[in-house]
Amino acid sequence: MNNNPALVRIHSEITNTPLVLFMEGTPMFPLDGSSAAITQYFALLGLHFASFNLLDEPDLREGLAYLNGQDTFPHLFILGKFYAAGKSLREKIQAGALKHELINSGLLHA
Repeated sequence: MNNNPALVRIHSEITNTPLVLFMEGTPMFPLDGSSAAITQYFALLGLHFASFNLLDEPDLREGLAYLNGQDTFPHLFILGKFYAAGKSLREKIQAGALKHELINSGLLHA
């Protein structure tokens, strides 16, 4: 593991919390369409998740882009693993793939 403080923090957050969303804005005030879609989706499903506002923490944004090779946001982690980012995340919601993944991971009951 890299000793970069942002990477260490990201690793800690995704290891200790089953569902983590790194987004622009907050769940109450998402600042882009994909963040709004995922936070609304989680609210409808009654899922609890940790979220981090990348506008307040640019070091996390840089760390995530480095880790995942993607600079579009939000980034979603499920059980410590990167799942999807940006428009791809919204497409996975619409296709039902995210719900399937949440069921398979044990975070959502069918």
